[in-house]
Amino acid sequence: MKNFGPRWCLFATLLGACAGLTTNVGCGDSGGGGAKGGSGGRGGAGGGGRGGTTGMAGRGGTTGGAGTGGSNAGTGGATAGTGGGAAGTGGGAAGTGGGTGGTGTGGTGTACVETNPPAAIAAACASCIAVYATPNEGCCNLATLDATGFTLCQAASSCMRTGGAPVGKCNLLGDTSTCYCGTNPSTCDSGDANGPCLNQVTAAAGRNVTTMTTDTPTPSQVVQRFGDTDYALGRASVIHSYAGAFCPDECGL
Repeated sequence: MKNFGPRWCLFATLLGACAGLTTNVGCGDSGGGGAKGGSGGRGGAGGGGRGGTTGMAGRGGTTGGAGTGGSNAGTGGATAGTGGGAAGTGGGAAGTGGGTGGTGTGGTGTACVETNPPAAIAAACASCIAVYATPNEGCCNLATLDATGFTLCQAASSCMRTGGAPVGKCNLLGDTSTCYCGTNPSTCDSGDANGPCLNQVTAAAGRNVTTMTTDTPTPSQVVQRFGDTDYALGRASVIHSYAGAFCPDECGL
C-alpha cells in the first residue's frame, strides 16, 4: 500500500470523522515495518430535525343575519289576515238578519177607524158606528179596493171632524153639508161654496170608487154626491151622519 505521508493521513482521518467512516489508510514511513493501524473514525453527530410550525386555527365563519326569520314572520302575518276576512263574512250575515227584523216592524201600522177619532175613544166610536153602517159605507174598506178613493175619502172625513173657518164645527148632528157650503147653504150648488172643507169635498166628489175613475164635478154635482156611496164623498158623508146623529159622545163630535 502506498504511503501518502503524514499530511495525507491527517486529512483522511478528518474526512472520515466527518463522514462517519473508518479510514484504513496507512500513515507510516515508506519504508520499514508494518504500518500502524489507523484510529477508528469518530461517530458523526446526528442533528434532530426541527419540528414543523403548528398551523393557526382557521377563523370562524361569519354568523348569518336573521333575514330569513323576518321573511317567515311576514308569511305568518298574511295568514292572520285571511282569518280576519272570515270574521268579516260572519258580520255580513248578522246584518242580513237585522234587515229582516226591520221588515217585520214595518208591517205594524195604525188601524183605520171611521171618522178618525182620537185614540182614547177610537174603540168606543168604532163599536157604536158598526151598529148602523154597512160594508159599502165609510172609508176604511176602500184601502184594499181603491187606494185613490181611500185617500180622498179619508181626507174629506178628517176635515169633516175638524171643521174650521168660517163656520167652525161642521158636522152638525150628522149634517156635513156645511163643511162644503160654509155660510152659503142655499147657493153653494151654484158656485158660492166657502166651507172649510171645500177642496177636500170637491176632490172626493170627483172619485167614483165603483168604476175607479175620476172626473171634475160641478158645484151642483158635488152637492148631489153627498150621500152617494158610489163616490168617495158619499162614503165619508154617510159614515159621519151615523157618528154625528147616533154616536156623538162615543165619537167626540
